[in-house]
Amino acid sequence: MRPKKITLKGITTFQNATTIDFTKFGNFFAIIGENGSGKSSIFDAMTHALFGAAAKSSKGVNLSSLYSSDDASIEFEFQHRNETYRVRRSIKERQGLLSKLNKKNNWDILVERSEKDITKKIEDIL
Repeated sequence: MRPKKITLKGITTFQNATTIDFTKFGNFFAIIGENGSGKSSIFDAMTHALFGAAAKSSKGVNLSSLYSSDDASIEFEFQHRNETYRVRRSIKERQGLLSKLNKKNNWDILVERSEKDITKKIEDIL
């Protein structure tokens, strides 16, 4: 699995919508910054996007505690086995989505709404 892009909004230190495009950094990159700048939050958000609220961060914090606003969301694009996927998770009830980029460069919805079903499908893909 290779991360392509992540957009965070209302997540710990990322209150405004912030997008990180990993494809701009080539094959290798490092996330550096001062303490409290959000480095761990980026990785925790990736884990949360992939595996839902049941996942735990390395610090043992429930990842749903990453959300710090009523409209918090994570959108994460990743590549796996030459396929590109996008998962969205939101604090708002029933706002989850997993889609796959097709050959016409459009997104086909694989799973919508059910957090549990989204997580299961991602686990099957990975």
